[in-house]
Amino acid sequence: MKTFTIILHFCLFGVLNLSASTTPTPPAKTYTVEMDMEGLGARTLYMESEDHLEFDTEQIIDMVQIFDSKGNLEFQLPVLSDQVRIGKSLFEKGEYTLGFLLSNQDSLKFAKVKVL
Repeated sequence: MKTFTIILHFCLFGVLNLSASTTPTPPAKTYTVEMDMEGLGARTLYMESEDHLEFDTEQIIDMVQIFDSKGNLEFQLPVLSDQVRIGKSLFEKGEYTLGFLLSNQDSLKFAKVKVL
């Protein structure tokens, strides 16, 4: 019985030793998203649990353009829907301008997004 107890202790010690991590886990990235809509007429949500921005408009959105803080075009996404979901993975920390081209309109409607 004594031998069984010693073997059990060694096995338990070995398993605990192997499961211990010496590499620290980096903290999860957290972002705060601030949005300022300029005449878009959209319901806008930041879905933190799903990590995406959601825009719901009354008109069909033909295209979304994402500009960085310097005005450089980062992405151009065809949509052809009245709902848009943009994953937070597209954004690094900083300020962005989203340009929405609505159907039957010639000019973009803009939304400002700030990821902290």
